[in-house]
Amino acid sequence: MADTLPSFGELIATLSSSAKPSVAEMMAAAKREGRVLLQPRGGVGAFDAMLGLLTDIEAVGEADILPITVDSHTRLGRFDVAGKCLEHFPGRLNGFPVISHGYQALRQLNDLCKHPLQIRHGSPDGRRLMAESVAGGITSFEGGPIGYNLPYCADVSLEDSFASWAEVDELAGILTQQGHVVEREFFGSLTAVAVQPSIALACTFVEAICAAQKGVKAISIAIPQGGNMVQDIAALEAIPHLARRYLPADCSVYAVLHQFMGVFPEDRPRADALIFAGALAGHLGGAQKIVCKTHQEARGIPDTAAILDSLALSRAAVLGRTVSLPIDRAPIDDERSAILREAHELLDPIAGAPDVAQAAIAAFHAGRLDIPFPANEAARGDIFPLRDLNGALRFGSTGQLPFSDATIRRNTELLKSVPRQSHSTLVREAILYFSSTGADQ
Repeated sequence: MADTLPSFGELIATLSSSAKPSVAEMMAAAKREGRVLLQPRGGVGAFDAMLGLLTDIEAVGEADILPITVDSHTRLGRFDVAGKCLEHFPGRLNGFPVISHGYQALRQLNDLCKHPLQIRHGSPDGRRLMAESVAGGITSFEGGPIGYNLPYCADVSLEDSFASWAEVDELAGILTQQGHVVEREFFGSLTAVAVQPSIALACTFVEAICAAQKGVKAISIAIPQGGNMVQDIAALEAIPHLARRYLPADCSVYAVLHQFMGVFPEDRPRADALIFAGALAGHLGGAQKIVCKTHQEARGIPDTAAILDSLALSRAAVLGRTVSLPIDRAPIDDERSAILREAHELLDPIAGAPDVAQAAIAAFHAGRLDIPFPANEAARGDIFPLRDLNGALRFGSTGQLPFSDATIRRNTELLKSVPRQSHSTLVREAILYFSSTGADQ
Protein backbone atom coordinates (compact mmCIF):
# COMPACT_ATOMS: atom_id res chain seq x y z
CA MET A 1 0.00 0.00 0.00
CA ALA A 2 1.06 3.58 -0.59
CA ASP A 3 2.38 5.74 2.26
CA THR A 4 -0.74 7.89 2.12
CA LEU A 5 -2.91 4.93 3.09
CA PRO A 6 -3.62 3.84 6.67
CA SER A 7 -1.83 1.03 8.45
CA PHE A 8 -3.19 -2.49 8.10
CA GLY A 9 -4.35 -2.37 11.70
CA GLU A 10 -6.37 0.77 11.09
CA LEU A 11 -7.82 -0.78 7.94
CA ILE A 12 -8.99 -3.82 9.93
CA ALA A 13 -10.43 -1.53 12.62
CA THR A 14 -12.40 0.39 10.01
CA LEU A 15 -13.88 -2.77 8.54
CA SER A 16 -14.65 -4.10 12.02
CA SER A 17 -16.51 -0.95 13.02
CA SER A 18 -19.06 -1.09 10.22
CA ALA A 19 -22.63 -1.75 11.31
CA LYS A 20 -23.91 -2.50 7.82
CA PRO A 21 -23.72 -5.92 6.18
CA SER A 22 -20.92 -6.59 3.74
CA VAL A 23 -21.68 -7.22 0.08
CA ALA A 24 -20.71 -10.88 0.58
CA GLU A 25 -23.27 -11.15 3.37
CA MET A 26 -25.90 -9.51 1.18
CA MET A 27 -25.19 -11.91 -1.68
CA ALA A 28 -25.23 -14.93 0.63
CA ALA A 29 -28.59 -13.90 2.07
CA ALA A 30 -30.03 -13.35 -1.41
CA LYS A 31 -28.89 -16.81 -2.51
CA ARG A 32 -30.22 -18.42 0.65
CA GLU A 33 -33.60 -16.69 0.42
CA GLY A 34 -34.05 -16.84 -3.35
CA ARG A 35 -34.04 -13.06 -3.77
CA VAL A 36 -32.47 -10.90 -6.45
CA LEU A 37 -30.49 -7.81 -5.46
CA LEU A 38 -30.45 -4.73 -7.68
CA GLN A 39 -27.53 -2.41 -8.28
CA PRO A 40 -27.54 0.65 -10.54
CA ARG A 41 -24.52 2.23 -12.15
CA GLY A 42 -23.53 5.73 -11.19
CA GLY A 43 -20.61 8.00 -10.56
CA VAL A 44 -19.92 11.74 -10.70
CA GLY A 45 -16.85 13.83 -9.99
CA ALA A 46 -17.51 16.01 -6.94
CA PHE A 47 -18.00 14.57 -3.46
CA ASP A 48 -21.25 16.42 -2.76
CA ALA A 49 -22.67 15.39 -6.12
CA MET A 50 -21.69 11.75 -5.53
CA LEU A 51 -23.26 11.79 -2.10
CA GLY A 52 -26.38 13.41 -3.54
CA LEU A 53 -26.68 10.71 -6.19
CA LEU A 54 -26.33 7.92 -3.65
CA THR A 55 -28.76 9.62 -1.26
CA ASP A 56 -31.36 10.03 -4.00
CA ILE A 57 -31.03 6.36 -4.96
CA GLU A 58 -31.36 5.25 -1.34
CA ALA A 59 -34.39 7.47 -0.76
CA VAL A 60 -36.43 5.54 -3.32
CA GLY A 61 -35.45 2.25 -1.73
CA GLU A 62 -35.15 -0.06 -4.74
CA ALA A 63 -31.35 -0.50 -4.80
CA ASP A 64 -29.72 -3.08 -2.54
CA ILE A 65 -26.07 -2.33 -3.35
CA LEU A 66 -24.84 1.13 -4.28
CA PRO A 67 -22.25 1.88 -6.97
CA ILE A 68 -19.24 4.12 -7.09
CA THR A 69 -18.32 4.18 -10.76
CA VAL A 70 -14.79 5.48 -11.26
CA ASP A 71 -13.80 8.04 -13.92
CA SER A 72 -11.79 7.16 -17.02
CA HIS A 73 -8.60 9.00 -16.00
CA THR A 74 -8.39 7.15 -12.70
CA ARG A 75 -9.13 3.82 -14.39
CA LEU A 76 -6.09 4.28 -16.62
CA GLY A 77 -3.78 5.39 -13.81
CA ARG A 78 -3.78 9.08 -14.82
CA PHE A 79 -4.27 10.18 -11.24
CA ASP A 80 -2.70 13.61 -11.77
CA VAL A 81 -5.08 14.37 -14.66
CA ALA A 82 -8.05 13.19 -12.60
CA GLY A 83 -6.95 15.45 -9.74
CA LYS A 84 -6.73 18.50 -12.01
CA CYS A 85 -10.15 17.75 -13.48
CA LEU A 86 -11.60 17.42 -10.00
CA GLU A 87 -10.10 20.78 -9.01
CA HIS A 88 -11.12 22.76 -12.09
CA PHE A 89 -14.13 21.10 -13.74
CA PRO A 90 -15.46 18.13 -11.74
CA GLY A 91 -18.69 18.12 -13.73
CA ARG A 92 -16.82 16.86 -16.78
CA LEU A 93 -15.60 13.70 -15.08
CA ASN A 94 -17.50 10.57 -16.07
CA GLY A 95 -17.15 9.02 -12.63
CA PHE A 96 -15.85 9.47 -9.09
CA PRO A 97 -12.05 9.96 -8.96
CA VAL A 98 -11.41 7.72 -5.97
CA ILE A 99 -7.66 8.29 -5.75
CA SER A 100 -8.00 12.08 -5.98
CA HIS A 101 -10.60 12.16 -3.20
CA GLY A 102 -8.76 9.58 -1.08
CA TYR A 103 -9.92 6.82 1.22
CA GLN A 104 -11.26 9.25 3.85
CA ALA A 105 -13.85 10.47 1.35
CA LEU A 106 -14.85 6.86 0.70
CA ARG A 107 -15.25 6.35 4.44
CA GLN A 108 -17.55 9.35 4.60
CA LEU A 109 -19.67 8.10 1.72
CA ASN A 110 -19.78 4.65 3.28
CA ASP A 111 -20.76 6.01 6.69
CA LEU A 112 -23.46 8.26 5.25
CA CYS A 113 -25.12 5.49 3.19
CA LYS A 114 -27.22 2.71 4.69
CA HIS A 115 -26.45 0.23 1.92
CA PRO A 116 -23.06 -1.32 1.13
CA LEU A 117 -21.01 0.17 -1.70
CA GLN A 118 -19.10 -1.42 -4.55
CA ILE A 119 -16.35 0.10 -6.67
CA ARG A 120 -16.97 -0.31 -10.42
CA HIS A 121 -14.18 0.83 -12.71
CA GLY A 122 -12.52 -0.86 -15.70
CA SER A 123 -8.84 -0.55 -14.85
CA PRO A 124 -6.23 -3.03 -16.12
CA ASP A 125 -4.35 -2.48 -12.85
CA GLY A 126 -6.67 -2.34 -9.85
CA ARG A 127 -4.09 -2.37 -7.06
CA ARG A 128 -4.26 1.24 -5.92
CA LEU A 129 -8.03 1.39 -6.34
CA MET A 130 -8.38 -1.79 -4.28
CA ALA A 131 -6.16 -0.40 -1.54
CA GLU A 132 -8.10 2.88 -1.36
CA SER A 133 -11.40 1.00 -1.45
CA VAL A 134 -10.80 -1.35 1.45
CA ALA A 135 -9.18 1.48 3.41
CA GLY A 136 -12.46 3.32 2.90
CA GLY A 137 -14.45 0.40 4.27
CA ILE A 138 -15.68 -0.93 0.91
CA THR A 139 -16.33 -4.69 0.94
CA SER A 140 -16.71 -5.43 -2.78
CA PHE A 141 -14.36 -4.85 -5.69
CA GLU A 142 -15.01 -5.61 -9.34
CA GLY A 143 -12.67 -6.56 -12.14
CA GLY A 144 -9.93 -8.91 -13.26
CA PRO A 145 -6.98 -9.35 -15.59
CA ILE A 146 -9.02 -10.40 -18.63
CA GLY A 147 -12.29 -8.50 -18.40
CA TYR A 148 -10.64 -5.23 -17.39
CA ASN A 149 -7.78 -5.42 -19.87
CA LEU A 150 -8.55 -7.01 -23.24
CA PRO A 151 -11.75 -5.05 -23.98
CA TYR A 152 -10.29 -1.66 -22.99
CA CYS A 153 -6.52 -1.44 -23.32
CA ALA A 154 -4.31 -1.73 -26.38
CA ASP A 155 -0.91 -1.66 -24.69
CA VAL A 156 -1.16 -3.54 -21.37
CA SER A 157 0.15 -7.09 -21.60
CA LEU A 158 -1.78 -9.99 -20.14
CA GLU A 159 1.36 -10.87 -18.18
CA ASP A 160 1.25 -7.48 -16.46
CA SER A 161 -2.49 -7.50 -15.81
CA PHE A 162 -2.46 -11.03 -14.35
CA ALA A 163 0.44 -10.04 -12.10
CA SER A 164 -1.21 -6.86 -10.81
CA TRP A 165 -4.60 -8.48 -10.25
CA ALA A 166 -2.92 -11.31 -8.35
CA GLU A 167 -1.96 -8.69 -5.77
CA VAL A 168 -5.58 -7.48 -5.61
CA ASP A 169 -6.76 -11.02 -4.95
CA GLU A 170 -3.97 -11.61 -2.45
CA LEU A 171 -5.15 -8.62 -0.40
CA ALA A 172 -8.73 -9.86 -0.59
CA GLY A 173 -7.53 -13.27 0.58
CA ILE A 174 -5.60 -11.77 3.50
CA LEU A 175 -8.61 -9.74 4.59
CA THR A 176 -10.76 -12.85 4.34
CA GLN A 177 -8.36 -14.69 6.66
CA GLN A 178 -8.80 -11.80 9.09
CA GLY A 179 -12.56 -12.32 9.06
CA HIS A 180 -13.46 -9.55 6.61
CA VAL A 181 -14.68 -11.17 3.42
CA VAL A 182 -14.21 -8.95 0.37
CA GLU A 183 -16.44 -10.05 -2.49
CA ARG A 184 -14.74 -10.14 -5.88
CA GLU A 185 -16.92 -9.77 -8.97
CA PHE A 186 -15.62 -10.73 -12.41
CA PHE A 187 -16.79 -8.84 -15.47
CA GLY A 188 -17.98 -11.20 -18.20
CA SER A 189 -19.47 -8.46 -20.34
CA LEU A 190 -16.03 -8.05 -21.95
CA THR A 191 -16.36 -5.96 -25.13
CA ALA A 192 -20.12 -5.65 -24.55
CA VAL A 193 -20.84 -6.40 -28.21
CA ALA A 194 -22.75 -9.66 -28.46
CA VAL A 195 -20.45 -11.86 -26.37
CA GLN A 196 -21.28 -15.57 -26.57
CA PRO A 197 -22.14 -17.03 -23.12
CA SER A 198 -19.42 -19.69 -23.10
CA ILE A 199 -16.78 -17.02 -23.82
CA ALA A 200 -18.04 -14.82 -20.98
CA LEU A 201 -18.10 -17.77 -18.61
CA ALA A 202 -14.68 -19.10 -19.62
CA CYS A 203 -13.02 -15.72 -19.07
CA THR A 204 -14.68 -15.07 -15.72
CA PHE A 205 -13.93 -18.55 -14.43
CA VAL A 206 -10.24 -18.23 -15.33
CA GLU A 207 -10.18 -15.07 -13.21
CA ALA A 208 -12.18 -16.77 -10.46
CA ILE A 209 -9.84 -19.78 -10.32
CA CYS A 210 -6.84 -17.45 -9.95
CA ALA A 211 -8.64 -15.48 -7.22
CA ALA A 212 -9.58 -18.62 -5.31
CA GLN A 213 -5.94 -19.72 -5.35
CA LYS A 214 -5.12 -16.46 -3.52
CA GLY A 215 -7.68 -17.14 -0.79
CA VAL A 216 -10.72 -15.28 -2.15
CA LYS A 217 -13.86 -16.95 -0.79
CA ALA A 218 -16.71 -14.79 -2.15
CA ILE A 219 -16.83 -14.78 -5.94
CA SER A 220 -19.46 -13.32 -8.26
CA ILE A 221 -19.55 -14.42 -11.88
CA ALA A 222 -21.12 -11.63 -13.93
CA ILE A 223 -22.34 -12.20 -17.48
CA PRO A 224 -24.18 -9.92 -19.91
CA GLN A 225 -27.76 -10.22 -21.08
CA GLY A 226 -27.55 -11.42 -24.68
CA GLY A 227 -31.18 -10.83 -25.50
CA ASN A 228 -32.54 -14.33 -26.05
CA MET A 229 -34.49 -15.33 -22.93
CA VAL A 230 -33.77 -19.05 -23.21
CA GLN A 231 -30.04 -18.49 -23.69
CA ASP A 232 -29.79 -15.91 -20.91
CA ILE A 233 -31.55 -18.17 -18.40
CA ALA A 234 -29.42 -21.13 -19.47
CA ALA A 235 -26.18 -19.15 -19.13
CA LEU A 236 -27.05 -18.10 -15.58
CA GLU A 237 -28.01 -21.66 -14.68
CA ALA A 238 -24.64 -22.85 -15.96
CA ILE A 239 -22.74 -20.84 -13.33
CA PRO A 240 -23.27 -23.14 -10.30
CA HIS A 241 -22.42 -26.18 -12.44
CA LEU A 242 -19.12 -24.59 -13.49
CA ALA A 243 -18.43 -23.47 -9.93
CA ARG A 244 -18.68 -27.06 -8.68
CA ARG A 245 -16.28 -28.21 -11.40
CA TYR A 246 -13.62 -25.51 -11.19
CA LEU A 247 -13.73 -23.80 -7.78
CA PRO A 248 -13.05 -25.03 -4.23
CA ALA A 249 -16.04 -26.19 -2.22
CA ASP A 250 -15.42 -23.51 0.41
CA CYS A 251 -15.89 -20.69 -2.13
CA SER A 252 -19.27 -19.00 -2.16
CA VAL A 253 -20.16 -18.34 -5.80
CA TYR A 254 -22.89 -15.99 -6.97
CA ALA A 255 -24.49 -15.32 -10.35
CA VAL A 256 -24.79 -11.74 -11.60
CA LEU A 257 -26.50 -10.50 -14.75
CA HIS A 258 -25.63 -7.20 -16.42
CA GLN A 259 -28.63 -5.88 -18.28
CA PHE A 260 -27.92 -5.44 -21.99
CA MET A 261 -24.47 -3.93 -22.50
CA GLY A 262 -24.65 -3.37 -26.26
CA VAL A 263 -26.23 -0.72 -28.48
CA PHE A 264 -29.44 0.29 -26.74
CA PRO A 265 -32.76 1.24 -28.36
CA GLU A 266 -33.10 4.98 -28.84
CA ASP A 267 -36.80 5.11 -27.97
CA ARG A 268 -38.01 4.55 -24.43
CA PRO A 269 -40.65 1.83 -24.95
CA ARG A 270 -38.09 -0.50 -26.55
CA ALA A 271 -35.46 0.42 -23.99
CA ASP A 272 -37.83 -0.26 -21.10
CA ALA A 273 -38.85 -3.57 -22.66
CA LEU A 274 -35.20 -4.62 -22.89
CA ILE A 275 -34.57 -3.61 -19.27
CA PHE A 276 -37.62 -5.54 -18.07
CA ALA A 277 -36.63 -8.59 -20.12
CA GLY A 278 -33.15 -8.52 -18.62
CA ALA A 279 -34.46 -8.36 -15.08
CA LEU A 280 -36.92 -11.15 -15.80
CA ALA A 281 -34.14 -13.31 -17.24
CA GLY A 282 -32.11 -12.69 -14.09
CA HIS A 283 -35.06 -13.64 -11.90
CA LEU A 284 -35.85 -16.81 -13.86
CA GLY A 285 -32.18 -17.79 -14.23
CA GLY A 286 -31.48 -17.64 -10.52
CA ALA A 287 -29.20 -14.60 -10.43
CA GLN A 288 -28.36 -13.17 -7.02
CA LYS A 289 -27.83 -9.68 -8.45
CA ILE A 290 -28.74 -7.65 -11.50
CA VAL A 291 -26.75 -4.60 -12.57
CA CYS A 292 -29.28 -2.23 -14.11
CA LYS A 293 -29.21 -0.10 -17.24
CA THR A 294 -31.54 2.82 -18.07
CA HIS A 295 -33.70 3.99 -20.95
CA GLN A 296 -31.16 6.78 -21.59
CA GLU A 297 -28.25 4.45 -22.46
CA ALA A 298 -28.39 5.29 -26.16
CA ARG A 299 -28.01 9.00 -25.43
CA GLY A 300 -25.15 9.06 -22.93
CA ILE A 301 -24.72 9.15 -19.17
CA PRO A 302 -28.16 8.72 -17.54
CA ASP A 303 -29.59 11.19 -15.07
CA THR A 304 -30.86 10.29 -11.60
CA ALA A 305 -34.50 10.08 -12.66
CA ALA A 306 -33.65 7.51 -15.33
CA ILE A 307 -31.67 5.44 -12.81
CA LEU A 308 -34.61 5.42 -10.40
CA ASP A 309 -37.07 4.49 -13.15
CA SER A 310 -34.85 1.60 -14.20
CA LEU A 311 -34.63 0.28 -10.65
CA ALA A 312 -38.42 0.40 -10.26
CA LEU A 313 -38.93 -1.40 -13.57
CA SER A 314 -36.37 -4.06 -12.71
CA ARG A 315 -37.84 -4.55 -9.26
CA ALA A 316 -41.24 -5.26 -10.81
CA ALA A 317 -39.69 -8.04 -12.86
CA VAL A 318 -37.65 -9.70 -10.12
CA LEU A 319 -40.51 -9.76 -7.64
CA GLY A 320 -42.18 -12.28 -9.91
CA ARG A 321 -45.65 -11.02 -9.06
CA THR A 322 -46.41 -9.03 -12.17
CA VAL A 323 -45.95 -11.90 -14.62
CA SER A 324 -46.77 -15.57 -14.66
CA LEU A 325 -45.09 -17.32 -17.58
CA PRO A 326 -45.29 -20.98 -18.48
CA ILE A 327 -41.68 -22.05 -18.92
CA ASP A 328 -40.73 -24.83 -21.31
CA ARG A 329 -37.71 -26.41 -19.66
CA ALA A 330 -36.61 -28.46 -22.67
CA PRO A 331 -34.99 -25.65 -24.73
CA ILE A 332 -33.41 -24.13 -21.62
CA ASP A 333 -31.93 -27.45 -20.55
CA ASP A 334 -30.65 -28.10 -24.07
CA GLU A 335 -29.04 -24.66 -24.28
CA ARG A 336 -27.49 -24.98 -20.83
CA SER A 337 -25.97 -28.34 -21.76
CA ALA A 338 -24.50 -26.80 -24.92
CA ILE A 339 -23.09 -23.81 -23.02
CA LEU A 340 -21.53 -26.11 -20.44
CA ARG A 341 -19.95 -28.27 -23.12
CA GLU A 342 -18.45 -25.23 -24.82
CA ALA A 343 -17.20 -23.84 -21.50
CA HIS A 344 -15.65 -27.18 -20.52
CA GLU A 345 -13.84 -27.42 -23.85
CA LEU A 346 -12.42 -23.93 -23.31
CA LEU A 347 -11.60 -24.25 -19.62
CA ASP A 348 -10.46 -27.83 -19.03
CA PRO A 349 -7.01 -27.40 -20.67
CA ILE A 350 -6.43 -24.21 -18.68
CA ALA A 351 -7.88 -25.19 -15.30
CA GLY A 352 -5.84 -28.39 -15.29
CA ALA A 353 -2.52 -26.62 -15.89
CA PRO A 354 0.06 -26.18 -13.08
CA ASP A 355 -0.06 -22.38 -13.57
CA VAL A 356 -3.57 -21.27 -14.57
CA ALA A 357 -2.59 -17.68 -15.33
CA GLN A 358 0.25 -18.70 -17.65
CA ALA A 359 -1.96 -21.30 -19.32
CA ALA A 360 -4.63 -18.67 -19.93
CA ILE A 361 -2.10 -16.21 -21.37
CA ALA A 362 -0.76 -18.91 -23.71
CA ALA A 363 -4.30 -19.84 -24.72
CA PHE A 364 -5.10 -16.25 -25.68
CA HIS A 365 -1.91 -15.89 -27.68
CA ALA A 366 -2.70 -19.12 -29.55
CA GLY A 367 -6.39 -18.30 -30.03
CA ARG A 368 -7.55 -21.24 -27.88
CA LEU A 369 -9.26 -18.60 -25.76
CA ASP A 370 -10.53 -15.47 -27.47
CA ILE A 371 -13.02 -12.62 -27.31
CA PRO A 372 -14.86 -10.74 -30.05
CA PHE A 373 -13.38 -7.40 -31.16
CA PRO A 374 -10.62 -7.03 -28.54
CA ALA A 375 -8.82 -3.74 -28.10
CA ASN A 376 -5.70 -5.59 -27.01
CA GLU A 377 -3.61 -7.62 -29.44
CA ALA A 378 -3.00 -10.20 -26.70
CA ALA A 379 -6.29 -11.68 -27.87
CA ARG A 380 -6.44 -12.67 -31.53
CA GLY A 381 -10.05 -11.60 -32.14
CA ASP A 382 -10.59 -14.45 -34.62
CA ILE A 383 -14.09 -15.14 -33.31
CA PHE A 384 -17.13 -13.01 -34.03
CA PRO A 385 -20.82 -13.21 -33.10
CA LEU A 386 -23.86 -13.94 -35.22
CA ARG A 387 -27.45 -14.39 -34.12
CA ASP A 388 -29.61 -17.34 -35.05
CA LEU A 389 -33.25 -16.93 -36.10
CA ASN A 390 -34.31 -16.69 -32.44
CA GLY A 391 -31.74 -14.01 -31.64
CA ALA A 392 -29.47 -16.28 -29.63
CA LEU A 393 -25.74 -15.63 -29.94
CA ARG A 394 -23.68 -18.09 -31.96
CA PHE A 395 -20.20 -18.18 -33.48
CA GLY A 396 -19.81 -16.75 -36.98
CA SER A 397 -16.26 -18.06 -36.67
CA THR A 398 -14.81 -20.26 -33.94
CA GLY A 399 -11.27 -19.28 -34.88
CA GLN A 400 -8.77 -21.49 -33.07
CA LEU A 401 -11.06 -22.33 -30.15
CA PRO A 402 -10.63 -25.98 -29.10
CA PHE A 403 -14.22 -26.93 -29.80
CA SER A 404 -15.26 -30.50 -30.51
CA ASP A 405 -16.88 -31.59 -33.75
CA ALA A 406 -20.20 -31.88 -31.91
CA THR A 407 -20.00 -28.28 -30.70
CA ILE A 408 -19.10 -26.92 -34.14
CA ARG A 409 -21.80 -29.02 -35.79
CA ARG A 410 -24.51 -27.69 -33.45
CA ASN A 411 -23.39 -24.10 -34.02
CA THR A 412 -23.45 -24.60 -37.79
CA GLU A 413 -26.90 -26.18 -37.71
CA LEU A 414 -28.36 -23.30 -35.68
CA LEU A 415 -27.04 -20.76 -38.19
CA LYS A 416 -28.06 -22.73 -41.28
CA SER A 417 -31.46 -21.03 -41.57
CA VAL A 418 -30.10 -17.49 -41.24
CA PRO A 419 -30.59 -15.69 -44.59
CA ARG A 420 -27.38 -15.69 -46.62
CA GLN A 421 -25.69 -12.30 -46.39
CA SER A 422 -22.14 -11.05 -46.01
CA HIS A 423 -20.54 -11.68 -42.64
CA SER A 424 -20.10 -7.95 -42.13
CA THR A 425 -23.84 -7.41 -42.56
CA LEU A 426 -24.74 -10.26 -40.21
CA VAL A 427 -22.28 -9.07 -37.55
CA ARG A 428 -23.70 -5.54 -37.81
CA GLU A 429 -27.20 -6.92 -37.35
CA ALA A 430 -26.06 -8.97 -34.35
CA ILE A 431 -24.64 -5.85 -32.71
CA LEU A 432 -27.54 -3.55 -33.58
CA TYR A 433 -30.17 -6.19 -32.81
CA PHE A 434 -32.01 -4.11 -30.22
CA SER A 435 -31.27 -0.60 -31.47
CA SER A 436 -34.02 1.25 -33.27
CA THR A 437 -31.82 1.28 -36.39
CA GLY A 438 -31.27 -2.46 -36.31
CA ALA A 439 -34.86 -3.31 -35.38
CA ASP A 440 -36.32 -1.31 -38.24
CA GLN A 441 -34.29 -3.08 -40.91
